[in-house]
Amino acid sequence: MDESSKEQGDDNDDDNGGEKLRFTPSTLALLEIAKRSNLIDFVSMKADNLPFVEQTIHTLLDAIDALSYFDDAIFEQYAIYSLELALQALLSKPDRAIKLFDLFLDKFVSIMDKSSSSSSQEEGEEEEGNNIQEEEKAFLRERVCVTILRLCIHLFHIPQLRPKLMTSLNLLMDLPANVLRYIADRIACGMAIFFSQNFVFIETSKEWSFFGDMMDRLAFFGPGRGFVFDGIANTVESQQSLMSYCTTDDDDNYNTYYTGDTDQRKPLSLEGSHIITKLLLKFIFGKYQKDMSFCIPAMICMDNLYRHIIMLRRMIKTTTTTTTTTEVNDAKSKNDEDDKNLSQSSNSSDDSTFQELWKNIVIAFYSVCRNSDPEKTDRATDCFQRLVSSTEVESISDETWLTILHLVVMKQPTVQTEVARLNCCEIFIKILLATVAHLSRNHENWEDLTDIINRMTLIIGENLREGRKGAVSPLFESTRQSITFLSNYMISEDFKGNKEYGAWTSESLLSELEKVGAGGGSSKNMAATTAKT
Repeated sequence: MDESSKEQGDDNDDDNGGEKLRFTPSTLALLEIAKRSNLIDFVSMKADNLPFVEQTIHTLLDAIDALSYFDDAIFEQYAIYSLELALQALLSKPDRAIKLFDLFLDKFVSIMDKSSSSSSQEEGEEEEGNNIQEEEKAFLRERVCVTILRLCIHLFHIPQLRPKLMTSLNLLMDLPANVLRYIADRIACGMAIFFSQNFVFIETSKEWSFFGDMMDRLAFFGPGRGFVFDGIANTVESQQSLMSYCTTDDDDNYNTYYTGDTDQRKPLSLEGSHIITKLLLKFIFGKYQKDMSFCIPAMICMDNLYRHIIMLRRMIKTTTTTTTTTEVNDAKSKNDEDDKNLSQSSNSSDDSTFQELWKNIVIAFYSVCRNSDPEKTDRATDCFQRLVSSTEVESISDETWLTILHLVVMKQPTVQTEVARLNCCEIFIKILLATVAHLSRNHENWEDLTDIINRMTLIIGENLREGRKGAVSPLFESTRQSITFLSNYMISEDFKGNKEYGAWTSESLLSELEKVGAGGGSSKNMAATTAKT
């Protein structure tokens, strides 16, 4: 680069990921020509002269292959500009896309194939130098990827084009990791915009799986991770306004919401919700390169998504029940009964899927509740308690409840992390309060439940002893109050479980309180109850 080009380049520096873009005099001249000639306005032809538009796009796309864009940076700029002009010509009137999209698809495949061939020829070079060249040569590929995403954002609502757009997106998924990592942020940004605007048009299981896999892969790369999460969060947030349309007492509103018969957009489907849940769980667990920075935002997002799932399940159940009742009333043959049995089998499968989903969410939330950071454990505990309190006990199997209780009692933080220990003990007490009456009514649960409570008494004893060392700690006070309340509840008239089991549980809890001289509250209650009896 001569001195004049350096001087002009310095006047046009632009920050781009820590690097500086320097334009040569030739590039600046081309930009000025394009600006003065209004080429963008010319190719964005609004006229209905389809043959002329097609010929223009043909010419622009063919011009790309006439350039040695991998050998000369200027030719690469020409190729990119031709691609942009062709794209503007197509998008200026989207109804043209149905007839003209194949021209773009063929060009995308051609450029990507040439990019792969060019990269494979340099495998023998040193890794560092090869990586630098890959980054430089990724520019044209990047623009192709961005063009594909722009087309998807603007055209995915057209049913006839979706299969072809999915074929184009597969080109992005086929990119090798050493190429994708350089452009993951651009692709993830485009995907975030596409997903939040077009999720209502994703219909099949294959499509949902594809987009789930694509966002999962992009989230693996640090530069793209935040964009992926933003796309998910914006999608979930968009459901909040839809949910506000419904009231828990108005089934007509739920029916309208679920079927999409409103002026608002259709809701995120159950299948889509399950795919997003899997991604959010990975953010919560820090599965992407052990990055835990998204765990709390992901929990809040998951909390909102779970309420959306509950609403959809309620509506599906209401719709299915209404349909089944009508069919049964009209049933006149064995085939009708077979249809009814098939419907019941489908409902059973859905319940099993939901319970597995619920269990995975609870486990993920609890993993953050155990975090030693006070702020994280407090916020995670809030999310956990909202999740459990919004769950009907009968909607979850006894086995699953016992599994969760066993997890919480076995995975307690150390007493040295006092805030986390206090929160996790409080979580256990609240789960037990919500479920013990239901679980104790089934004698088959007693063995597991007894083991859980025995383990809990050990934890209680440790909390009380450690909390009494020196000044009375918040851990001691919280444990004493919670256990006193639980002990009283188990022998009160409000307890609707097995009375014999309730008395044993109360006595076990009371014995731990008495060991540290803190059993007065429960003792008085027990004495009063005995006297009353």
